[in-house]
Amino acid sequence: IDDFYKVYGYTCFYKSDTGGVNEIPSDELTITLVSSRYPAKLIRHLIQERGFTVEKQEDGIYYIKGDYIPIQILVTSQLSENENLWLKNLTDNMQGTESVQKLIDEYEKHVDNSLYQSVMSIIIQANKEKFQEVTGMICEPLKEILLEQMKDELEEKMEQRLQQGFQKGIQQGMQQGMQQGMQQGIKAFIENCREFSLTYEQTTDKIVSKFALSTEEASDYMQKYW
Repeated sequence: IDDFYKVYGYTCFYKSDTGGVNEIPSDELTITLVSSRYPAKLIRHLIQERGFTVEKQEDGIYYIKGDYIPIQILVTSQLSENENLWLKNLTDNMQGTESVQKLIDEYEKHVDNSLYQSVMSIIIQANKEKFQEVTGMICEPLKEILLEQMKDELEEKMEQRLQQGFQKGIQQGMQQGMQQGMQQGIKAFIENCREFSLTYEQTTDKIVSKFALSTEEASDYMQKYW
């Protein structure tokens, strides 16, 4: 339900966010909502709360009547694969390699069409594993799309690892700097204690207290700097 109002709001913003007055005529606006399951709660809300009517045009395609902006809902699980192959597979949960093969066969008929390339790229992006299972059956242009997406994904992962390594290096450098600074501070503190004639035991106790060290750690510093 909330997604419906978000999309409706984006549509109105799209209409108004232009450089001139009424650049996009309101009669050119349409809204299409896509769902893998029948949105029963939304349909009930639109009928009972908004007074809209819902008309089923064909399997998986519903028109919402009663608003100024034409609205349709596509339920991909209900769409006929023969009639709406591309719409049905706009999902991240393609079922089996048979659907993949049908899509590949259809794509090969339109391989030079940029619109088909764009839609196919989106479907592959959402179903990489399914397409990788049938790489032997994929035509060369389709392999290029798949390889390009795998390349982009690999580059993104490499960038993340480099960034993580960079941050880790900074953190380690800071820790090393703090440790070195602490060592120099303890060394100077021990030297001052000796100048003021404090005993070995008194200096050890003060190091434990001042630097929050264990007795063993303080003893190591005393042996090193006394």
